[in-house]
Amino acid sequence: MERLTERYDITPDGESDVWVKQHDYISAMRKLCDYEDLEEQGLLVRLPCKVGTEVFVIFPGINHYAKCQIKKIEIKPNIFEKICYFIEPVVRRGQYLKYFNNKFGETIFLTREEAEKKLKEMKEECLSL
Repeated sequence: MERLTERYDITPDGESDVWVKQHDYISAMRKLCDYEDLEEQGLLVRLPCKVGTEVFVIFPGINHYAKCQIKKIEIKPNIFEKICYFIEPVVRRGQYLKYFNNKFGETIFLTREEAEKKLKEMKEECLSL
């Protein structure tokens, strides 16, 4: 897909950091309109990460997390939680785990710090029971 816009790191105060290439404003507006239509119809999917992303997964009942990698992402239209992530633990290559989109922030985290914080919360919750 050809980009119709460019971003600039340095812009004068009060000016936009986005510029329409070759001043093709009509094509840029049509493309924006297409994206907005898709979003309104629920057809635009925004993923928290892409294939190859390193993530940290808390394994249920084990009380620790492991570094993993997103190996595949599938959209399952017939399942309530439509996006399925196939995750491979770094220490067990070739062994895939399957998680759904709602697990981000619950058992799958994009940073080690987030995973450690959640694990600490889970341990404190168990101690208070």
